Amino acid sequence: MPTCKKCQSPFPYRILIGGRERILSSRKYCLECSPFGTHNRRKLHLAVIRNGKRVCVSCGKEHGKNRPTCSSCQIARHRRRVRDAIHKIVGDYCWICNYGGPDKVSILDFHHMDRSKKTFSLSTANTARYSWRTVLKEVQKCIVLCCRCHREFEHGLIPQDNIDGVYEKEWTKLRRSKLK
Repeated sequence: MPTCKKCQSPFPYRILIGGRERILSSRKYCLECSPFGTHNRRKLHLAVIRNGKRVCVSCGKEHGKNRPTCSSCQIARHRRRVRDAIHKIVGDYCWICNYGGPDKVSILDFHHMDRSKKTFSLSTANTARYSWRTVLKEVQKCIVLCCRCHREFEHGLIPQDNIDGVYEKEWTKLRRSKLK
């Protein structure tokens, strides 16, 4: 599916307009950003100038940079990409209770198995600061837990043996499949 350069939303290759099938695969913008038949030749995805300053195409905030998006939106996009890449490897569910999913990634915690070997915490801000290789090494020291299982483990309700077993099982499985 092609993606709109302005709003980043996907749109179909083909669509029925006025009783005729239209092929949209060569379009740069969705039909919402650039309606069919307007013959738009402007670069809608580039920054707009308002009151002598550029305006971010994502959030609408004025900024002085010569880019379509402001620094805040660029950093947020980079952090989302790193977070998504990590969860593509480790999954988006708790390794103990299997709670989670793509829409519940924010409730997942990375618990370091050995705190003495912890280099940095795996927050969204920290993972965006380091190289991918460094982040991946740090992720491999962790087990993925939902917030509830993490708190139960920290309070002694889930034994260390269970955590150790799950850690070994999951990372063995991941090394065989995704990390080759």
